[in-house]
Amino acid sequence: MFSHIRTAVFLALLVPLAAQAAPPVNLALGKHCEQSSRSQWSKPNDAQGAVDGVRNGGFGFHTNKEQSPWWQVDLGQRYHLTDLAIYNRLDCCAERAQHLTVLLSDDGAQWQEAYVHRGPVFGGKDGKELRVPLRRPGRFVRLQLADNQYFHLDEVEVFGLPESHDAENLALNKATSTSSRSQWSKQDDGHGAVDGVINGKFGFHTSQQADPWWQVDLGDAYDLSEIVAFNRLDCCAERAQHLVALLSTDGQAWEEVYAHQGGAFGGKDGNPLHIPLTGRARYVRLQLRDNQFFHLDEVQVFGERRRSAQWNQPPAQPAEMIPPSRPPEETPTTPAPVEPAVIPPAPRQVEVAPAPTGPVAISEADFAAILKAIKAAGSFSDNKLGALRTAASGRFFTADQVGRVVGMFTFSPDKIEVVKTLKSSMVDPQNGFKLLQRFTFSDDKKKVEAILHQ
Repeated sequence: MFSHIRTAVFLALLVPLAAQAAPPVNLALGKHCEQSSRSQWSKPNDAQGAVDGVRNGGFGFHTNKEQSPWWQVDLGQRYHLTDLAIYNRLDCCAERAQHLTVLLSDDGAQWQEAYVHRGPVFGGKDGKELRVPLRRPGRFVRLQLADNQYFHLDEVEVFGLPESHDAENLALNKATSTSSRSQWSKQDDGHGAVDGVINGKFGFHTSQQADPWWQVDLGDAYDLSEIVAFNRLDCCAERAQHLVALLSTDGQAWEEVYAHQGGAFGGKDGNPLHIPLTGRARYVRLQLRDNQFFHLDEVQVFGERRRSAQWNQPPAQPAEMIPPSRPPEETPTTPAPVEPAVIPPAPRQVEVAPAPTGPVAISEADFAAILKAIKAAGSFSDNKLGALRTAASGRFFTADQVGRVVGMFTFSPDKIEVVKTLKSSMVDPQNGFKLLQRFTFSDDKKKVEAILHQ
């Protein structure tokens, strides 16, 4: 009898653990590394010291003093890289790495610059490591200084996803909807982005409107790992550059999980937008933060087929399946009539509303003005944080709005500082847990949790 009880308890504990999304994997750990030179302090296999998993504040590798010294790692295959975590040496000379560049390569011969750090000295195991968002493919990762200097770091971590997915494209031929239709739309316009056809043209096309969107109903809730968005390439790719991704379990309450702040991205040319995810959802929405037409070629959604009975319900609006086809091409010079949205956009706020007797959150119009002020402050984090503190003084925010401010910052310490600054101004602190989705690394999530529980 006791053996049956032990088995039942074990299975009960196993289920919630299995439902958790897998943590990000350090692709660089133990991989082959090289460096431009060796110093008198170098170990026999010096370059490997940056991928040995040891973060102790000393140096993992150490080059000689030379012009533009570098260190690199071969990941063994091409990945869709999402982030780097660079841990500086702290026992001495951390300022030597402040003029650092990240380069990527598929073959180790031709390199493309992916990031340039010309900011202040960054830290390491003290929690102030340099976090570098990449969102692009590569096999080789090189870190290089712009100075005539010694180069040394404690540890380097590389995160990403395999380029070929073992997981199924969960969005293929699933039910879709769009915020509006245009004169170029076909009967079931949204379906063009999940028909499996990637040809560089538009799969769907909304009218010109404020915050247009497209969404797919996966039919059930899944642990999602990535969205791959293929842009239109025959015309107007820049229209999609202010794109955000939102997830929902019910199609009503939405959580923004990604905001694209780069330039125009590609598609069938090999440069689609890769959006890494760790959340669980049934509905995926892509939306623009502009008054604009919205069109993409194709959207793929990947994740694990881990079903949940509580969300196992029929789609609200099933889409008619039609053969893959595309409408006549848009002539960019022809003015497009603006039609009213035929499908009302779902509310952006979460389902838990602030108490009507308490503080009232700032309006979306005033919030947009704050975001504009932060953006106008320039690229330096201190200036942006100063603009935030000035504009946010005496105002109140929802957890969703705080999350959108967090998304305007690149580095983890700055994002955490945003949470510290706005935590006391949140009208719905019970929804603060949703801010954790803005952070990739477990150490950062723990810091945010500690702030929220203060």
